[in-house]
Amino acid sequence: MNTVNKVIALPMKEGYRLVNQENILYCKGDGNYTQVFFANGKTMLISRNLKQTVACLESNYFIRIHQSYLVNMHHAHLYLRQSGGQLVMTDNKKLPISKKFKEQVLQFLKFV
Repeated sequence: MNTVNKVIALPMKEGYRLVNQENILYCKGDGNYTQVFFANGKTMLISRNLKQTVACLESNYFIRIHQSYLVNMHHAHLYLRQSGGQLVMTDNKKLPISKKFKEQVLQFLKFV
């Protein structure tokens, strides 16, 4: 069974939204909140910080690339060396890779 198909519950005001992890492109942390970006172009703001969000997602596919970003590597389609490193996601959004997480990203990509 492919574990990326796991359904997770994302908290919202009315309750929880059940989503397949494979539909999440990336998450952007903002203090006590996390904005979740989906493959269909929609977003969702949840009242969970990025560290808590990381704990809920499948670690084999989701990795931190920055203090503020967690990405689903199945939706990363280009690695750029410029500006210290960036990942281009399938929605063409360029996300920065911080020095702290760069080695982890390169190891995932098998460059190191």
